[in-house]
Amino acid sequence: QTNEKLSSVSPAMTDTEGSQACAAKPKSGSTAEELKEQGNLAFKRAALLKRTTAATQYLSEAKAAYVEAIQKLSDAKADAKNLGLVCTLHSNLAAVYLQEVPPKWTKAKAAADIALTVDPKHVKSLFRRAQALLEDNREGLPEEALRDAQRDLQTALQQEPANTQLSNEATRVSRRLDVIEAKRRVPEPQEA
Repeated sequence: QTNEKLSSVSPAMTDTEGSQACAAKPKSGSTAEELKEQGNLAFKRAALLKRTTAATQYLSEAKAAYVEAIQKLSDAKADAKNLGLVCTLHSNLAAVYLQEVPPKWTKAKAAADIALTVDPKHVKSLFRRAQALLEDNREGLPEEALRDAQRDLQTALQQEPANTQLSNEATRVSRRLDVIEAKRRVPEPQEA
């Protein structure tokens, strides 16, 4: 254990966005763990209501709770428990960015990157960074983004080989890369 503080691990958002998220105001005086639970509850409610005004409000509440929890941890001792919580909070923040309308791919990737700095094998963070890189399977993505997403998915699958969601996504990305490679191949010369 170290006396180092967690203040170097900052949320993946702008100051303006942080103040907007905090406008949703989670219950004051809560611990970082309680704020995480409040954020999780709001996120689940948003997922149930899908792309409605109420869902948008719940996502805002989840983001505010996660950001406040991260801020509370900024002066905490950098022990295993707090580092694990910081990792989870940034991973959850990435999930919020992925669910926003429109999704904030860059911010989701940044939040996942921070989580993976703390724990490079955190499965949910690897999956969320892959989702951010894939931008909802948008056509025309750079090959590098596909390869980075595939690498994240393969690393996550090493941790959880039975995870069908990871496996399905990894298969989808592999197919897209196979198409790119097939287009690159030079056809065999035909004899006349």
